[in-house]
Amino acid sequence: MQLTENGTAALANQTMLNISTTGVNAGTSILSYGTQVINSHTGTSANDIAGFFQAIGGVGNGSINYSLRVGAMNGDNSYAIDVQPMTGNTNNVGLQIGAITLGSTTDTGISIGSITNGNGTATAISTGTISMAGANAYQLNLGTITGNNGTAHYGINIGAISGTAINAYGINMGTIAAGSTGTYGVLVGGMTGNNAGSSNYGLYVGNIGTTTGTLDAGLAIAAQSGVATNVYGLNVGTITGAAGTNTGLFIGAITTSTAAKYEINTTGITGNGVGTNTAINLGAISGSLAGAASNNQIVAGAVSGVATNNYMFNLGAVSGGTTSNNGISLGTVSGTATNNMASTSVACPEA
Repeated sequence: MQLTENGTAALANQTMLNISTTGVNAGTSILSYGTQVINSHTGTSANDIAGFFQAIGGVGNGSINYSLRVGAMNGDNSYAIDVQPMTGNTNNVGLQIGAITLGSTTDTGISIGSITNGNGTATAISTGTISMAGANAYQLNLGTITGNNGTAHYGINIGAISGTAINAYGINMGTIAAGSTGTYGVLVGGMTGNNAGSSNYGLYVGNIGTTTGTLDAGLAIAAQSGVATNVYGLNVGTITGAAGTNTGLFIGAITTSTAAKYEINTTGITGNGVGTNTAINLGAISGSLAGAASNNQIVAGAVSGVATNNYMFNLGAVSGGTTSNNGISLGTVSGTATNNMASTSVACPEA
């Protein structure tokens, strides 16, 4: 069956095919469907698509094209998209977003609007436990995004989260338990900015500030305890820059009136195995351009305020029967830059 309509006098909310089913169920826990589409063709290299939606033609004057739009839901449990278990032999993907290549103002793989919740837990993205023995296990794996002239390009853009919820998470990941080659909570690939003066961030954390909160942390790393050969609270790989400033870790100024201020605060690390336990481990930095501004392992901005204790670095206990226990381990800094420093900091005045 094929339905075709071609006209120039489209009305507001014009609908080509309208399906509606209503009524009071006679029994309990009745499952009903508005539409069921099944495509189960077999054969060599068969490609089956149960539903294909394409919205095109809305161009200019703020036009919007939605290939799929989910209306408001008010059930006890509401799911805009519910993906059932998949048992494919090669690849199983719950949601696949192809490459985005545009010259528009904003290019976004996934955009999540504001979440306002009065109680319980408010989560923009929640992933369950991953348990597998495959080559690689990813909670979230995003493909390449290439924007030509856009102002902003985001793999994931999460809007504001507000409310009185007990816990509010932009991204909440469950436990990853896999005997795989690589296990990552978040894996950020290489980034290359082509425009002059561009900034490339593997991870960018905006301003975090509250008026009544007990703790404000741009990055919080829980205690690391295991039997691995090497246990790192934070591991920064090799940085090789050709110009300007090359920084393993850059922390701006901290100015608050709270009891304690920390540029970096790590909890205790307890290793039960052999090898090295390191609170912070920085790889070598090599600047290859003569006259480069600075090659720094760590640059810490000013710490000032009326706190009881002002620390540039405050490290928790590091203990274990291992080969090496290091509070901070710095790799070699080499190059032809004007300044080559393993660590540099400004004065930390007492209030």
